[in-house]
Amino acid sequence: MFRRKAIPLTAAIRLLALGLSGLLVGLPSADGGEGPLSRPTIRSHQLILTLSPATHELMATDRMDLIRSAAGPGSLTFSLHPQLRVRQVVQHGDRPSPLAFRADGGQDPETNEPVQWITVQLPAEAGLTGILEWTYEGVIKDPPKEARHLRFVTPSETAGHIGPEGVYLSGETRWYPDLAGALPTFRVSVTTPKGWEAVTHGRQVSHREDQGGVTAEWDVATRTEALTLVANRFVTTRRDWKGIELVTYLFPDDAALADEYLEASARYLETYVNLLGPYPFPKFAVVENFFASGLGMPSFTLLGSGVIKRHYTQPYALGHEIVHSWIGNSVFNDPASGNWVEGLTTYLANYYYEELTGMPEQAKEQRRLMLRSYAVYVRAEEDYPVAAFKRKVDQKDNAIGYQKAAMVFHMLRREIGDG
Repeated sequence: MFRRKAIPLTAAIRLLALGLSGLLVGLPSADGGEGPLSRPTIRSHQLILTLSPATHELMATDRMDLIRSAAGPGSLTFSLHPQLRVRQVVQHGDRPSPLAFRADGGQDPETNEPVQWITVQLPAEAGLTGILEWTYEGVIKDPPKEARHLRFVTPSETAGHIGPEGVYLSGETRWYPDLAGALPTFRVSVTTPKGWEAVTHGRQVSHREDQGGVTAEWDVATRTEALTLVANRFVTTRRDWKGIELVTYLFPDDAALADEYLEASARYLETYVNLLGPYPFPKFAVVENFFASGLGMPSFTLLGSGVIKRHYTQPYALGHEIVHSWIGNSVFNDPASGNWVEGLTTYLANYYYEELTGMPEQAKEQRRLMLRSYAVYVRAEEDYPVAAFKRKVDQKDNAIGYQKAAMVFHMLRREIGDG
């Protein structure tokens, strides 16, 4: 959970963190020390990747540190992108040995998207912990399509893409083998063509260029529910802010905007560290995307090129993405109980920032805009409780899950007071 400061709004945030309907869940400890495991999980991935944008190909090995709920023989079923072909799975130990596995097509039970299920047979001598090394490769090609709704409501739609225009691999891509509910750490070595840079969560620990291309190694020490990796022809600008690395990865045409985004990032971090506690990651990066998006991942935000060009540095814009570093990327949402992350983030960034910085009239205007959005886009027969909000797909969901939920937190604050 995030730490608290004795300043206004702390009481409301504390009430939420103590378990307002169990809607937010804290990040488990890194050693997994939460009592006996009820199901197997993954402690860490060590990924070695080669990306070939021209041919849409990924080649990978994944050295996976596995924890099981019981020793002995059995099988485990992992999810993987349907177009990735597993070459082999090897169990490491005194005598490394290939394991039998079976690949079956299917659908994700939550999204109904195609998925590949890889069932691995474990031998009788398999213990509670072990290392599985996967070798796999294939094509990931799902060019982004324009969203069915307005761009500012939803980003372009893709389950993941490797191509000359850019690389985008997210949790929905299933680009590495995974178990449901796992919260692993990662070590990622990724090789891209010359002139390309890859970005993911965490801290870049090495970077080299040779005849084979550009290889960057990333250490993701904070456990995460899904790893996102992007790559493109970026111009990189770095700055230190109180031990936190601030970075921009921008296309050459927009590289001159780097200082504007770095200065705004430092300004918002200064404000929200005082409110929410220490920043939970080693860097914050603004990364330009090759399709329309406004996405917040642990330690970076991925913004479409059109958004970058529009100087997206306002509190409701870049400030909103920075608040997600705490709310949503450090304190997780429990999707089974609704999504309160966007409502709280909207309140802190779109409204409360104006109060914190002594702009009461602008704060009042933000409340008015939220109420107007709800009045315009939500018809009485289409309204639903904020606890039923999962994700936005249209302006109605945006008005309920973001603005209406934000005003619920405003009401909560007025009910219990500041302190």
